[in-house]
Amino acid sequence: MDEVDDGLGSELNTPRDSHQSTQADVSLDTSVEPSSVPTTSTPKNANRQCGVSSSPFGLDLSAVQEATVEDTSSSVKRQDESGDYSALGLDWAANLASKQMELLQLTDEHGRTRQQLQSIQEVISQLQSRVSSAEDTIDDLNSERMALLAKLEQYKKSSENKEMALTKYKEELLLAHEKLKQLENISVEVEVEKEADHEVIAKLMSENEESKALISQLKQEAQQREEVSLSRRPAKKEALLLAANEERYQLADWRDRATRLEQLANSQSAQMKRYEVMEQRFSDTVKHLADQRAKVSELSGELKVQTDNAKMYHDEVLHLRAKLDEMKLASACAANDSSTSKELVRLRDECERLQNQLEAGREIKRVCDIKICDDIAVGMLPGAARSRST
Repeated sequence: MDEVDDGLGSELNTPRDSHQSTQADVSLDTSVEPSSVPTTSTPKNANRQCGVSSSPFGLDLSAVQEATVEDTSSSVKRQDESGDYSALGLDWAANLASKQMELLQLTDEHGRTRQQLQSIQEVISQLQSRVSSAEDTIDDLNSERMALLAKLEQYKKSSENKEMALTKYKEELLLAHEKLKQLENISVEVEVEKEADHEVIAKLMSENEESKALISQLKQEAQQREEVSLSRRPAKKEALLLAANEERYQLADWRDRATRLEQLANSQSAQMKRYEVMEQRFSDTVKHLADQRAKVSELSGELKVQTDNAKMYHDEVLHLRAKLDEMKLASACAANDSSTSKELVRLRDECERLQNQLEAGREIKRVCDIKICDDIAVGMLPGAARSRST
């Protein structure tokens, strides 16, 4: 019997190559068995999967993983141009795990930043308390300085009063000298003119001696007071000047300290502003990651739907392949019988129709896979680029 080309491929319908067709049928039958090892060049990373599951910001990827495992277990080693996208899914999961690890690192850094902010706020409060205590000390020193200045004014007034008293005592001493001269003149005149009045003269002499003793005593007291006032005035003035200078030095020191504390407070406030900017950026990053998480959840739902559709198309392809095998057997049996040429033509037409349906199913699955890849590329790659830039 002549070889008949039914349009389904010479490796399937050529009677002389029955051994090869049997091998092809066996390969088709074995291709539908579930494979426990995914056909991908990208190795699985257990650490990444653990990182994804243990992250507090982790996504609920159970549906995606289940769909991926189910698609991997039910997929066949395709010989057409559809390809295998499990590597892209694993790369996507690895990229998501790395983003979650970066988010954990940012969370730790945010915690450390908050601790640093709290410590800086404590230091600023301590510095403010020190500044307030320094201001209180400066106020106390100013009050003490005013009290010392008041005492200095009192000492000046007392010294002026003592100087006035000293001048008064000097005037009294001069008057006493004049009276003494007058008494001496009177005593001489009395001795010359009235020698008989000895009692009066003796009395006058005793009064004169008493007045002299009083004058000498007044002189000594005036000298002592003058010496004491002269000895005390420089010492008090020097002590007051030293105290005033010391207060000035302390006041300058406290002003310097207050200036340094103010500069430190300004630097701390600038650092606080910088930390506020960093916290704002961190909140923006968290918000962006939340948006990406929502997009990933949406894409996971779409991926599950597309996986279900792909599984349905795969089951339909298996069913069509089974029918095609039946038609092949029927066509092989009909080829041996020349009386069933019409049945053979009908079976050939049905085989062509099934072949067209199989090609259409493959085309639909290829379009669905391309759409899934486009959705993943549009939804994840720009988000990953934005997160890297952030």
